[in-house]
Amino acid sequence: MKDTFKNWIIKNKLGFLYKGNYNLFTIDLYYQATILNKSFIGNQDTNYVIFSEKGEATAYYPIQPKDQIKLFNKKTLEKVIKKAENSQKKYQEFFHKYNKVSKKDINLVDFLNGYCLVYTDLVACFRTTRPVYVDTLVEKLKEKILATGAGESVFFCLLVPEKHDDIKTEQADWIFLLRKRKISPADLQKHAIKHPWLFPSVYNLNTAVKKLSSRYAADLVKLTDKLEEANNQQKILNKSLKAKKEYLNSYKNQEIRQLSETIIKLSDLRTYFKLTLDGMNLTFGAILKKISSKASLSPNIFYNSYTLEETRELLISKKYLPAAIIEQRNRYYIYIVKNLKNKITSDIQYLTIIKEYFPANKKHYIVGSCASAGIVVGVARVINSQEVKSLAEKTLAGKIIVTTMTDPSMMPFIRKCLAIITDQGGLTSHAAIISRELNIPCVVGTKNGTLMIKDGDFIEVNAEKGVVKILEKIKG
Repeated sequence: MKDTFKNWIIKNKLGFLYKGNYNLFTIDLYYQATILNKSFIGNQDTNYVIFSEKGEATAYYPIQPKDQIKLFNKKTLEKVIKKAENSQKKYQEFFHKYNKVSKKDINLVDFLNGYCLVYTDLVACFRTTRPVYVDTLVEKLKEKILATGAGESVFFCLLVPEKHDDIKTEQADWIFLLRKRKISPADLQKHAIKHPWLFPSVYNLNTAVKKLSSRYAADLVKLTDKLEEANNQQKILNKSLKAKKEYLNSYKNQEIRQLSETIIKLSDLRTYFKLTLDGMNLTFGAILKKISSKASLSPNIFYNSYTLEETRELLISKKYLPAAIIEQRNRYYIYIVKNLKNKITSDIQYLTIIKEYFPANKKHYIVGSCASAGIVVGVARVINSQEVKSLAEKTLAGKIIVTTMTDPSMMPFIRKCLAIITDQGGLTSHAAIISRELNIPCVVGTKNGTLMIKDGDFIEVNAEKGVVKILEKIKG
């Protein structure tokens, strides 16, 4: 078995793709998304491995996707956008259906089936908008802009959306609440309901309100700084939009305009799908908690123990997982997809192969895409989304943030950091857009930055070339 598994990894050229806090139920839904949407671009991953330890999943996929199609094919683009719009519509219908029904009257099996279909549809669309596809459009836009004699600054301006996305809307809503200086729990509850993606691992609305209350107290002390930061960001945005308008009016190049609009549309869709998926635990938290209670488990333990099919069997046949399996899966497990057939194992032999074949990379440089220019040298701070909740701003001031991908909860730290390095994302990702607004050097899409760089490493970020060098490894 050992040699067979290792040979399979080598044959399929599996390499590090991402690390994040994904539970088993979510990982299984991502697998179901491939099964249900395997003919749709971005959903052809038939072989991969995910190793999860204490709820943190590390995924190894083929280094190059099989379907690296150029999305600027008009027919393909139309298909992608049409499916994305249909997916948004299905989600809204599902949301309104279960938002109105009394929790006592809900058929949990029907809910689970509907939840699976909506979730997997969102995942399929989210995969379609990943950088490996969208960046083919971005590179074409850059080539055409530079050919007109304009510089890279104009190119980046053309990637700036004119409308606020959900992240910007949340920031504006939060500033509005801060200006009030005195708010009620109801105000915070409305904010949590409107922006559930702020709490990807929370199932209880009261917990979300408590977290917002702590955030509010901390931000109110720094209200003047917050208002100044918001004002400066708006000035930078207005300047970029002005430059974009002037360029488009001067050159009147219809192809450049259409490319810019398409990239922004796909970027907006990616943000929408990511935030919607992140918010589903809180949005449907009461029903998801009701399902987990059938096994007498908390949601966090339950959804890191049960797959979709095991959850169905629990609800239909009252088939419970043995306590030993629940305990094991919450320590570690390996989720293997081989020729589109999945397997979950805790076999020590598989674990040994993964540890041997995917060791910490000993190279001293990392390559990604330049999202915001600049060169800095400093100390690395590797963080994940769960850790953000317990970090103090001062621990990241003047440091270089290294993370899988940025999200809005990291904004207080991003404003004070030297540079940003991400495993995932392209030139229209959250990290890329924010870093350009704040004029912070940023390298995105390194794939393995969080694996190669350790907390405390002394590194150089050359965001002119998209290269990160480890100058001195931390001892120990």
